[in-house]
Amino acid sequence: MTQGQWLRFVGKNPSFYPPGEGVDERLRSLRHPVEGVSWYEAERQLKRLGFVLPTEAQWERAARAGTTTPWSFGSDERESERTSNVADAYGKKYGPKGLTYEDWSDGHATHAPVGSFLPNAFGLHDVHGNVWEWCRDHFAPTYAVPVAPGDGERQLQGPLGRSARGGAFDFTAGQTRSANRYDVPPERANYNIGLRPVRRLDP
Repeated sequence: MTQGQWLRFVGKNPSFYPPGEGVDERLRSLRHPVEGVSWYEAERQLKRLGFVLPTEAQWERAARAGTTTPWSFGSDERESERTSNVADAYGKKYGPKGLTYEDWSDGHATHAPVGSFLPNAFGLHDVHGNVWEWCRDHFAPTYAVPVAPGDGERQLQGPLGRSARGGAFDFTAGQTRSANRYDVPPERANYNIGLRPVRRLDP
């Protein structure tokens, strides 16, 4: 979801990196992904709009696009240069110090405009890198936790973290694999976590 879409629907832009000049003197726009949204706020606003967050199972199915390789583009992480906004040489020049960076440059120190990189086989952009994406499920430490029929939501309750998937611009390519998962407190509104709304099919 872009900052422009969120702004249009909600009336304000919560992003840490809003439109304007960035750390690298490049201009950001409303085409950049919205971030700075907690899981609770994402759920609340999407419900009002008739959307939901995907379950981890739904997210991974869409991200893999029928593949079984570590990334939707295959097994060579160098392909991330064409498909993903990750921590790279450009980010090393302009971004935070002390992180691990790839040796190639994708031209973005923070998140990139949505759709700047090649899509997966389902036509979905930015399933690897750019910003993490909230999922509906509680974070389960193992895949052995039972799941609901249909959408595959993990059957956990209680004060647990929520899952985010996909990696972000400040993570290396190896941390953006299709199976990579992130346990995040649902009240947290991070500069590198956004959302990919889905709509349930009408019966």
